[in-house]
Amino acid sequence: MKTQVIQLDPHDDYISARDKIGWSKTGRVLLVFPERSFGLHRELDLVLLKRHCDSLGAQMAVVTGDEEILFSAHKLGIPIFSSITAAYRKQWRTNNRQKTKEPIERDSNITRRENIYALKALAHPATPKWMKRLEFRLLCFAIGVAAVLAITSVLMPAADITLKPITQLQEVTLLVTANAGNESVNISGAIPAHSVSVMVEGRDQIASSGSMEIPDQLASGAVVFSNLTDKPVTIPSGTIVRTTGDIPVRFATSQEIELGAGYGMTNTVEVQALKPGISGNLPEGSLTAIEGILGIHLTVENVEPTGGGATFTSPAPSSTDEKQLYDKLRAALVESAHQEVTNQLSEGDILLSSQPIKVDVINKEFDPAEALPADQLNLTLQLECDFMVAKTEDLYQLSLMSLDVNLSEGYLPVDNTLVYSMVSEPVGEQNDSYKWQINASRQIQAHIKDIDAINLILGLHLDEAISRLHQNFPLKEPPQIKLTPSWWKRIPILPFRVNVSIQ
Repeated sequence: MKTQVIQLDPHDDYISARDKIGWSKTGRVLLVFPERSFGLHRELDLVLLKRHCDSLGAQMAVVTGDEEILFSAHKLGIPIFSSITAAYRKQWRTNNRQKTKEPIERDSNITRRENIYALKALAHPATPKWMKRLEFRLLCFAIGVAAVLAITSVLMPAADITLKPITQLQEVTLLVTANAGNESVNISGAIPAHSVSVMVEGRDQIASSGSMEIPDQLASGAVVFSNLTDKPVTIPSGTIVRTTGDIPVRFATSQEIELGAGYGMTNTVEVQALKPGISGNLPEGSLTAIEGILGIHLTVENVEPTGGGATFTSPAPSSTDEKQLYDKLRAALVESAHQEVTNQLSEGDILLSSQPIKVDVINKEFDPAEALPADQLNLTLQLECDFMVAKTEDLYQLSLMSLDVNLSEGYLPVDNTLVYSMVSEPVGEQNDSYKWQINASRQIQAHIKDIDAINLILGLHLDEAISRLHQNFPLKEPPQIKLTPSWWKRIPILPFRVNVSIQ
């Protein structure tokens, strides 16, 4: 007979199962239940599905391992199979129980209660007598205790292992070349040279070593004015007469005079130089020019030499004083800039030269200015000095690169142990480069992998584990193993219960 096999899903309920059966035209419907069924575990669901199959004229059977469904199907007389193959191979027979006729009692409640008791007894069968025996219970208890002890012996023990691998000093001597044109650190020894600028200002003085003549007395004399017109001419006081030439010497009349009308009329008046000094001591015939409009109407001449002009000698700075003071103050400021840039350097930075590569004069002011008398010369000077510096981070990177290249196999560097020191002082070259030698060193340690040490000693006795670790790894002292609990004498057999610390 043709059979329709329907695979049910865990979430199927009566509605979805009925839809899967549909309008079956086969004589048999085989429902295959999943291992766990959440929607079709009630007896009512099987009753409804059986009625639906009966209405279609088909016989229903089930394939399941669920005890609750098995119980309900057996009770309803639904054929039960262990697999689909068994359903095809075996005959489908209704598992109807023979109903024995029992006398009908008047009280129907008693029969219903007896059926309930029978169902409970069937659902909860009585415990076999052998399971209630004391010997069986003691055996089960002993097995449980042994299982707990076995699990505890595996999970409880823990080990903390401290290993101290051997260490040694690694060092290398490097030739360093610093240049401003280098942009990065190179394994060949080339590093960038950085420019650091500092501004310094100072003031100094020096006694004047020179001298100069200072005008003191005004020269005086007399001049004769001659009339060139036929009219009288009034010459006011303060009329300026002077010499001719590029640098004229000027005199002024001391009073107002009158010249009579007529050509050649003359008059004499006293004159005094406008500036003190010997420049006013002129020979006769030197004062021949008149300033102003009177010069076209009159002539003038000193018929006798002028005199009385005098000077005195005063200290004054010389050009040598200026140069000496400038060189002295500049050298002091450069030294001050060197000290200041040294104080600004970070720890490990190297000043490549005590002299700056460039000095710019920001301000230079002498007091007094040129050609003025003074007992001393003062100078205020402001400089900007540029120095070349090798940075500690560049030297550290170069040292690290060189040491890593020469690192021995099987060793790892110890953190924070790298140091470098100067072997020679930096020497400047023609191409603005500086060369010197440094010594770089650090501590290196034998490399031990945690997992290798753990796998080597799992489950071993404490003494044997210590011996095996000491023999297989380069240690500078015996390993230290701390077991928990302290009375436990074996290394745990689980790797995650073993902790290795490398010092």
